[in-house]
Amino acid sequence: MRQQRTLGGAALVLLALHCFTFVVATAASPARGVRFDSSQTAAGAVAWAPAGSAMADPLASRFGISRASSGSGARLATDGAAPPLTARAGAFQFSLTCADVDAARCAKMLGTLQTAGTVYSALLNLTQPVVVAASYMSFCAHPPSGPTQQFGGSGITTSGCPARLKNALGSAFPTSQWNLFGIDGVDPEYTYPQALAKQLAVEPLSWTGSDVTAQFNVDADLWFEGDPAIKATQTDSLYVVVHEMLHGLGASLSI
Repeated sequence: MRQQRTLGGAALVLLALHCFTFVVATAASPARGVRFDSSQTAAGAVAWAPAGSAMADPLASRFGISRASSGSGARLATDGAAPPLTARAGAFQFSLTCADVDAARCAKMLGTLQTAGTVYSALLNLTQPVVVAASYMSFCAHPPSGPTQQFGGSGITTSGCPARLKNALGSAFPTSQWNLFGIDGVDPEYTYPQALAKQLAVEPLSWTGSDVTAQFNVDADLWFEGDPAIKATQTDSLYVVVHEMLHGLGASLSI
């Protein structure tokens, strides 16, 4: 979204339910599918924050959900030189890689992801887990890549950081999308984001490791649960994460 707007809880519920009513289909014949990875598709979106765009409306309280101020039940993965944090929330599994930020701030982003996962788990009929691979890094130092190639995907080599990168809040998109065949009620001519395809398929396919790829910007002035009172120049991190996760689930419209 080019302008950051307060998204009311009721509007979010209606939009999410409209876009994602996940139903398990019954197969008349063995399910088959064709996968399209993110580099082959055009779904994806980026959120920007205009100056003075505070968003302090308590989204979590609208659903009777307590925000996680830091990652709850998080553990460190054991592989890799810079292991990501991992955590679960409802039907969602999160892996968060951080850079250019201290461990406490990274934990707060993980807590925000978990709160968003709890929100969506309460809204959607999910029978299969949704795996989210997220990063929280400086977009100036590590420009995000994506199916729409908004940022070019290469490091900043010129002096200074473009405002388009510095002011970006986040980006998310389905890691893969699928055409499904041989499932009653599923149109094989439609391309389904992997998070939805997993709910519709009656047998496992060659799923990509993650269903959603999400990237959040350390350069953005985000407010987290447990921080001092939100400032007029800050954006509530939960609104950003909920917005971007909806794109990752497959909604590519501007919200």
